[in-house]
Amino acid sequence: MMNVITVVGIILSVVCTISDAEGVDCTLPSDTGRCKAYFIRYFYNQKAGECQKFVYGGCEGNSNNFLTKSDCCKQCSPGKC
Repeated sequence: MMNVITVVGIILSVVCTISDAEGVDCTLPSDTGRCKAYFIRYFYNQKAGECQKFVYGGCEGNSNNFLTKSDCCKQCSPGKC
């Protein structure tokens, strides 16, 4: 049973990652969103030409929002990070 749950979790993660990558717009500014949580995320700062930290509130915002700097680099500046 645990193996089935693990496999389903992996499949869902892959599907979510693929669907997230399709709608990414690295030209958008960082957007905290309307909620009040405090999550450290990364966005691609087009003016600086690099991925930088920002605080995400947990909802809304835009697609220039990544869990890790590595994810940001892969999507928005491959080969530069």
